[in-house]
Amino acid sequence: MFIDASRSGLLFHKWDFLTITQRHTGYIFLPYGIYRGEELIAVCPLFCRQTNGISIVLSPPPMQAVIPYLGVVMGRNYAAAKQSKKESMLKLMADGLGEVMRDLAPNYLSMTLVPGFQDIRPFIRGGYLTRINYSYAIDLAPPLETLWGNLNAKLRTSLRKFEKNGYHLEEETTSPGSTTRCASGSASRR
Repeated sequence: MFIDASRSGLLFHKWDFLTITQRHTGYIFLPYGIYRGEELIAVCPLFCRQTNGISIVLSPPPMQAVIPYLGVVMGRNYAAAKQSKKESMLKLMADGLGEVMRDLAPNYLSMTLVPGFQDIRPFIRGGYLTRINYSYAIDLAPPLETLWGNLNAKLRTSLRKFEKNGYHLEEETTSPGSTTRCASGSASRR
């Protein structure tokens, strides 16, 4: 319910998926919830393993081909909150994770956060080494020709190469007045 209500909750955050992941990775699944009083404001699934005397904590575990993102999921109230409230929730989340990390005392920690998790300041302030990977959101309402024209030339060249490899863009009407554009195709490794 928490994951379904959150904007950043993914299939990968669902309990069944996480327990299956534990079974197939050899990592111990450690589910953490961060509360403000009685209110659950964030969850963070972690996977832990001891290897050659080194404690490793990952979110997601080494299955990036299957699970590209995991990390913290903020509650549904986070997205609608005013900025000051968001910052207090982020601080509470960072403090809670800080306590978890002090208890686990990992030698190595890695989290790949969901694309919508944009404010990583609490991690920077906490002394974590951060690397930012960008994901872009594009409004798909304009006509395809307009979208194509708004892309930079280098990206259009790359997309043409994908098209030569069998990928193509399809337009599909999902409901009255709603259109979805998606790329499809197949790829092979040489």
